[in-house]
Amino acid sequence: MLAISDRFAAQCSPVIGLSNDTCGSITRASLKHLTASELDALFTPSGLFADLDAWLFHSIEMAACGVQRYAMYDWIMANADMTKARAAINPGQKVMGGPSLIQPFIIANQESVVNKDHWKVTSGWTPAAYDALNGDLATYPLTNAQIALGDVGTDRVIRVETRHGIPLDVNWFRNRDVLFLFNVSGPGVAQQGNWRVLASAVNAAASYVDLVVRSENAGSAGAFDAAPEAGYIIPGINNVHDFESWCQNRANIDPRKKVLFFYQTMREARCTDEQYELVYERLFDANPAFKEFGDIDMAKRNAQDEHNFQVNLVNAIFFQKPLPNQDKENWESLEAINTIAGSVLDPSGVTASGGQLIARRANFVGWKEQLRVCDRVKDLQKNKLNLYEFLDFNYDLVRARKTGGRKVTDIDWFCNSIFKANFYTAYIDYLDVEFKGKEVFNIEQGKVNEMGMIYDSFFFKRPSGIRINLTTDEFFDDLYDENVALGQPTVGNLLLALDIGKPSGNTGGSMYYAHIASNRREYKTADIQDLAKYDSTFRCVMEVSHKMQTLTSQAGMPIVECPLKSLWIHNFSVEPPITTGRSYPYDNLV
Repeated sequence: MLAISDRFAAQCSPVIGLSNDTCGSITRASLKHLTASELDALFTPSGLFADLDAWLFHSIEMAACGVQRYAMYDWIMANADMTKARAAINPGQKVMGGPSLIQPFIIANQESVVNKDHWKVTSGWTPAAYDALNGDLATYPLTNAQIALGDVGTDRVIRVETRHGIPLDVNWFRNRDVLFLFNVSGPGVAQQGNWRVLASAVNAAASYVDLVVRSENAGSAGAFDAAPEAGYIIPGINNVHDFESWCQNRANIDPRKKVLFFYQTMREARCTDEQYELVYERLFDANPAFKEFGDIDMAKRNAQDEHNFQVNLVNAIFFQKPLPNQDKENWESLEAINTIAGSVLDPSGVTASGGQLIARRANFVGWKEQLRVCDRVKDLQKNKLNLYEFLDFNYDLVRARKTGGRKVTDIDWFCNSIFKANFYTAYIDYLDVEFKGKEVFNIEQGKVNEMGMIYDSFFFKRPSGIRINLTTDEFFDDLYDENVALGQPTVGNLLLALDIGKPSGNTGGSMYYAHIASNRREYKTADIQDLAKYDSTFRCVMEVSHKMQTLTSQAGMPIVECPLKSLWIHNFSVEPPITTGRSYPYDNLV
């Protein structure tokens, strides 16, 4: 069993710890070595190693080999979940299709940002006019008895729709609740009307609510629309005395929905010789031969292999798509994974020619695809970014991330270094336009976080008080440069606001990589005694150099818990953003 010690953690630094402040900004993040007690608490919660010890051992081994630092991998793994998703998998689960088949997914909650405070009026009638239309309750859901509650002369019937996709329910508009209706008259006069709800009904398709409402505007000289047919509504409170009879539940929403998060297992294989093992054992025991070990060819090869794996894993976390039929209805038609029947032995004991069905092959689904299905991927279709539209996006992100009481002072955007440089040009133009060149700003360029990522910070009028950080990394530069070389520069231009962080309720991140399992197997060639039994050549040999085959695997998946807290913008010009206003001749940001 491995032992954790101060020198072990300090020398190899196999585990990355992250110290985010409450704002959750990468610009304020720092990487640190975990202490011996922290390592013990993480990996030996009950005195024995947890079931990710294979991953820990592999991480230590690769750190000892001098693996090249890869900032995006470090950032993702520093925020990876090691317990939450893993706890959702029951290894003994039996499902249809095979006696030991494990579903290639976990069923978890995905949270939506609920915006139930904003509504719009799309139609309006007098009670008599609505009564004349009544008869088709699917289209005009108010009953005759409900319509009769309204006064024919002064009361109104209005049709209300949600602004933000909230499920419709009559209890959003209870009897005696007051609504504030805002609109503008023809000449341009702002109007605010107060209306008390008398009755409400939802249509069959649950796409709108029809309300019988009574005016409460006679006590004020303020302008209001006496016959509203359009406008914006926010809800008020009711006015009910203690001696009156009234008890109506308000509608509530559970923002969670059940989502399938598919995971996959990834394999790495390495063959090493005995000399490597000898040096590694010395390193493991804190032997000062570490410097010499760093020059061993085998170690360099392993380090290169590990770096390639990290790069490929990050690419998959960002871009991978699901396989055909990889959904909740059709997953059992995915490719079968069976146990192996050897040429001599068949461990499954099923048949000599076929193994036992053990699983179904699935791809984990990358962050882009998860955001896309929730309309959080915006394609600018080779156009320039409009700075004011970008600032609106930031305001929406701030509001979404504040859900649940989270403090938000920073919004981080990842991009390539060329676009960040051009963003400065737009920023200077913005300051000149908004402050007429009368303000002096000190701009600090090229700040570097502890992972080596360069970032610059910007403040705008809106969202007020929010620092917008543009962070660059070679990952984004390489994507852009390679696509430029292929004549399609906008394809590689990304601007990503990713709410990456460890899941920790309302204060944690909503995007992370879930590390759910690991495995490790080592196979060694035969000892000299065994070789001599089968080959007389070895009877005159005292020692042989062994070969070791090491197989490591890990299972995991990217998670997006709340899509509204992140945004993916791509396929736009690298030129400075437009600063002349909100209007620009493009739409369909799909």
